Amino acid sequence: MVQPAKFKEVDMDRYVERIEASGVLGKSKRRLHLLSHLVRAEAHGEGENLKAYSIGLDVFGKGEDFDPSSDSIVRVEMGRLRRALTLFESSEFADTALRVEI
Repeated sequence: MVQPAKFKEVDMDRYVERIEASGVLGKSKRRLHLLSHLVRAEAHGEGENLKAYSIGLDVFGKGEDFDPSSDSIVRVEMGRLRRALTLFESSEFADTALRVEI
């Protein structure tokens, strides 16, 4: 997901800040929080363990009864985040060391 394989905390922070400054997320703090969660999980070697259920709980505040098969919030927001990242990569703000693919 995150390239290059080795990066620093400051790179992650700068990337998230640049995404926010670019405006591609609109006013969505939810997508910004999702992006930050995904980047940090990947940085700590936990990217492969991310599941819709855990994202629903950790990012979207869903309860333990959250069922990703009947509640599409994670899929919908991941799709919106993908589109925003595509826009970001083609903008003048994309001058960071990281590239994120979802």
